[in-house]
Amino acid sequence: MYSKLIEFIRKLLYCIFALLCILFILSILFIGAFTIIEYYVTKPYDYSDFVKVTKELKKVEEILLKQGYKPYYDFGDKRTYKVNYNELGYGCIIDELQKQEYAIQNFFERYPHTQLEKINNYKSIDEIKEIKKFSKDLLKTSQIYEFNYELTIDGFEHFYDKNSFIFKDGKLFVKYYYFSFNNNLLEENYEFLIDDCGYIERM
Repeated sequence: MYSKLIEFIRKLLYCIFALLCILFILSILFIGAFTIIEYYVTKPYDYSDFVKVTKELKKVEEILLKQGYKPYYDFGDKRTYKVNYNELGYGCIIDELQKQEYAIQNFFERYPHTQLEKINNYKSIDEIKEIKKFSKDLLKTSQIYEFNYELTIDGFEHFYDKNSFIFKDGKLFVKYYYFSFNNNLLEENYEFLIDDCGYIERM
């Protein structure tokens, strides 16, 4: 009886010791986690990167202002700069001819899967109009990657020529032709606003 009591006390002491060890380890983990959280929550924010970027933008702004441009260059697009860094406005560092080229390119980019083909031996739609029995099979074409002011057809069989893109008063006027099922030549006209970078408004 006495030996069983001693064995019980021994097991009880062992369990108490094991429980104390577990509590000690949990306490250390809790204190460590609390210390890490408190460090990162109360740590002052490091503004050095922000200050560095701001200084760089100020330098670029001063250069652009001296060149007659508006402040804050937009590094996301080589053509653009911010009109106001805290808003969405932007301007552009391109001349008028570049703006027109970008506008035409932007017009065709609305249909990313459309392939452009230059129509060989023809310069304008007027020459096509003179063909009495027109068939696309009569035309010899070669694939191109951008409109070049010569007679061009897209994947929807729309014809564009040197008169298809007219720029006036900040607007782009687009005129193209296509043949109906009855083989009649039809004309479509569109008008777009364009910004300083040659981006056209969405249709």
